[in-house]
Amino acid sequence: MKNQRVFKLVVFLGLIIFFASCVSFSGKQIDTSDSSGTEMLETVTVQFTVYHPLHFVISERSILEKAYNKLLAEANKKYQGEMDVYNINVKGSFSAWNLLTVPAGSFTGFLIGGNIPQSEPNGSMSVGQYIGAASGLVLGSFLSGSFQKITATGDIVARGEYRRALPTANSNNRGIEGAINRTSIRILNELPRNSIVGVLNISSNDTTNSEYVISELEYKLVESHKFRMVDRQTLDIIRSEQNFQMSGEVSDESAVSIGKMLGANIVITGSITGSGSAQRLTIKALDITTAEIITMTREQF
Repeated sequence: MKNQRVFKLVVFLGLIIFFASCVSFSGKQIDTSDSSGTEMLETVTVQFTVYHPLHFVISERSILEKAYNKLLAEANKKYQGEMDVYNINVKGSFSAWNLLTVPAGSFTGFLIGGNIPQSEPNGSMSVGQYIGAASGLVLGSFLSGSFQKITATGDIVARGEYRRALPTANSNNRGIEGAINRTSIRILNELPRNSIVGVLNISSNDTTNSEYVISELEYKLVESHKFRMVDRQTLDIIRSEQNFQMSGEVSDESAVSIGKMLGANIVITGSITGSGSAQRLTIKALDITTAEIITMTREQF
């Protein structure tokens, strides 16, 4: 019984060592001297798996470098310009790959470590065999190494001018979706930050297309975290009171007047003209104070 308690204690300590080897650290923290002329855009997260040949031989530097490269790649998917990633946090957790490697190494070590001639008269395992088997199990687990699932987060930081990246090749950049994507990039770059924006209407013969364009533009404006949007319910009430539809035409003068009622700084109106494969999406943003056009785009689709 005493031998078995020693065996269980050694195994227990080995398991504690194994599970305590998961990494958790931070790196590339931004400081005040490095933050001048930069703009924090958003936090991104990536996940990947790493393998440690020995549990205690953990290269934080190599993991941090891999995390940084993956986070930067993610940042470049979303933005164009001089991007960097700071405030990286890395946390390791159990990977299912360990269910293959660790048991195999542990079992091998157990067999080798317990292969000591028996010395007990009743044929039971000797103290040396218990200790050898337990030590072999722990050593086998140690030598087999471990996999860790790494979750890394970091803040995307822009220096100078930047813009939202165009959709990747896997995204649909054709048709009306492509026209909206290209239009939104121009709008996001040219509208003043922290403006209160209302997307009033998109005149079209197809109400479904008008609603779709308005919804997508609102989503992209919100996703940029650069603007405040007019409450949709308030906008619907004003539309009803002023008797205009999302797909109907609204003059610049009426748009400015409605924008003032909404408490907006900028209102966006537009139109879809043409038919078939020769259609055009026109969008313009109006300054409520001056009634001037801040930006105007035309995209074929």
